[in-house]
Amino acid sequence: RGRTGGDDMSGRRAALARGGVRGIGGLCGCGGGGGDSRGTASAGARGQSEALRAEARDEAIKSLRQAVTSEDAQTRANAYEALELDPEALRGVAGMGLLDENVGVRAIAALIVGRAGLAGHEPALRAMLADESPYAQASAIFALAKLGYDVDRSPMAVFLMEGDPPGVRGHTA
Repeated sequence: RGRTGGDDMSGRRAALARGGVRGIGGLCGCGGGGGDSRGTASAGARGQSEALRAEARDEAIKSLRQAVTSEDAQTRANAYEALELDPEALRGVAGMGLLDENVGVRAIAALIVGRAGLAGHEPALRAMLADESPYAQASAIFALAKLGYDVDRSPMAVFLMEGDPPGVRGHTA
């Protein structure tokens, strides 16, 4: 935090804004003075822009990793879905999702583990095969199969044909 109490990201934005015409010229490609408008000012602005994006991404991942511990199950499930885009960030929290008290979170976490290709969760996924919920069971079967583990896929046919509740059919498909 800076002297004004703002976060570091605000400070960096302010520094970019203080770059004046040269900084803006570099961003839009119209230059701020003589010479090649795509020269060092443009490269510098691109570097600053990439740094801001990387910092924003890191902050988003940090927020998502915190959201998986939210009291709200929907928030936890959404956080797992968003973390699919960063398997390394997901790796550290995926196990919690597979053991979550909420069936929806467990099911989403298993789907995401499978889609992200995160090995190392076989015991938790196998335990989910005996879950009370067909949603969790279908997700566990999917994840185990996607990860290359030997798993009986025949329950999926039952879920597709006789899915009870009916939403299980769509989830399985």
